[in-house]
Amino acid sequence: MDQPISSDAEGIAQANPEPEQMKAEWLSFRLADLDYAVDILKVREIRIWEPCTRIPYAPDYVDGLINLRGAIVPIPPHKPVSKKSWSCS
Repeated sequence: MDQPISSDAEGIAQANPEPEQMKAEWLSFRLADLDYAVDILKVREIRIWEPCTRIPYAPDYVDGLINLRGAIVPIPPHKPVSKKSWSCS
């Protein structure tokens, strides 16, 4: 019970080991005013914006489509994050 308390960082790390499963990095983003986070190990790639193709008479929840590695992916409406135009052409 009369053990000296270590004030160095190594002593603290040994006294309170952090389990490996507790260490994680997250990719966070906001969609429709809700915040989301995804484990970074589950992310395949982060791509720069490319223009999407508008579809006539598409529902309000689809802004357009992009071709992502041969798969057609619907793009939901989004707010511009800078002065650059981010809308579908």
